[in-house]
Amino acid sequence: MKRSIDIIGSLLVLVAFSPVFLILLVLIKSKDGGPAFFAQERIGKNGRLFKMYKFLSMKMDFY
Repeated sequence: MKRSIDIIGSLLVLVAFSPVFLILLVLIKSKDGGPAFFAQERIGKNGRLFKMYKFLSMKMDFY
C-alpha cells in the first residue's frame, strides 16, 4: 500500500512540475546550446546500479 502511494504521489508531482521542467529545458538549450540533461550512474541499495538524470546547470566550454 505504501509503495503504491509513493508511486502515485511521485507521478502527480512530476506532472505538476512538468511545465517548470519544460521551461528549464528551453532556457538551458537557448543559453548554452549544449545538452540539457546529464546522466550519471549511481550505486543504490544493495549495490545496485541505477542511472540518475539531472539538468545541466553549468556552462559547457567548447574550445
